[in-house]
Amino acid sequence: MKKLIIAVDIDDVLAAEAEFVIKYSNAEWGHELTLDDYTEHWAFWGYEHTHPEFERRAAKLHEPGIVSKYRIIPGSMDVLKKLSRQYELIIVTSRRRRVEEETRQWLNMHFPGVFSEVVLTGFWDEVQRADRHLLSKGSLLKDKQVSYVIDDQPKHCLSAAEHGIKAVLYGDYAESRGIDLPKGVVRCKDWREVGEYFGI
Repeated sequence: MKKLIIAVDIDDVLAAEAEFVIKYSNAEWGHELTLDDYTEHWAFWGYEHTHPEFERRAAKLHEPGIVSKYRIIPGSMDVLKKLSRQYELIIVTSRRRRVEEETRQWLNMHFPGVFSEVVLTGFWDEVQRADRHLLSKGSLLKDKQVSYVIDDQPKHCLSAAEHGIKAVLYGDYAESRGIDLPKGVVRCKDWREVGEYFGI
């Protein structure tokens, strides 16, 4: 019997991206940011996404060797290893395609043999697209015949639910606190809760 598919995001689900970006921004550009200031589209810098300074900083954070420094989220490997016995696991991330090779290396190092496919949506590749922060994964997940998604971004979880996909809103991040979740979306603050949700 074919296994049901779970799509898993990378940043702030498997890899501590927000933590790294905040520390880097404070050190490199003199900010005094905390983790609660973090937003997916890096608005805490004070620039629109189409501003040249925004893109300059974003390019710096996508230079070779940067994403490989992200810390692995505790508990993720243990739970995913157990899930992989019952489900097919794939990666669906909004990361830029320019870091695809480094992303695959990071996954192979921390999660060897866990994921059958790695998809980088490239939502952030189109520099001048003003609405790129609004793009969501729902239709792509449906095309991939995904049954569940684990993601830290409310927009991706809500979009998945609209396409009939069960969603786990992962983490305890300021950006997703206080959001009313519709049927089909559950909140799990850590990997222990994810394991409990899937009954493993």
